[in-house]
Amino acid sequence: MVVGQVQSGKTSNYTGLINKASDAGYKLIIVLAGMHDSLRSQTQIRIDEGFLGFNSQRSLQYSNTNKIGVGFYNPLNGKTNQPIDLPANALTSSHLSGDFNRRVAQSAGIHLKSSDPIVAVVKKNGSILKNLISWLAVWGDKQPDGKIIIRSFPFLLIDDEADNASINVSKEKSFCNQWLHQSIAFFV
Repeated sequence: MVVGQVQSGKTSNYTGLINKASDAGYKLIIVLAGMHDSLRSQTQIRIDEGFLGFNSQRSLQYSNTNKIGVGFYNPLNGKTNQPIDLPANALTSSHLSGDFNRRVAQSAGIHLKSSDPIVAVVKKNGSILKNLISWLAVWGDKQPDGKIIIRSFPFLLIDDEADNASINVSKEKSFCNQWLHQSIAFFV
């Protein structure tokens, strides 16, 4: 858990965590970025610069011609001394209306089972989270009990605005609480 004042480096901290997780083989990173389009877009811009290395408003897939931030840093191959691209893909863009959309994700040709990591910066909004779950469900196997499981797929969930619209701990399950339980069942 990272707790801090405004402008104290929290986003930079978890962007570093995202990079380390990607290096360790995590394939899907979902950042829950509050409830407002402007905050979600601002967080996406920071993820574009610090993790993706490209402007997600122009494309959701890595491009060698669309570099920003860490995209300008390419480590060299020890044998050939040539730059190595470290591609990652996005399910969301930094545009104000760039939150997760299943049709956009499908048309971008992003596949959950690709070797490149995928990041999504989404609002805590019931319909957006439902769409994300249904997109993810396509990649899983349905179990006899009706649950869908995506096996052997490292997944990182970051709640950027844990103080806002977080999981309801009351006896009655909120949508976010149900979503978290469904998400945990997804990835085994």
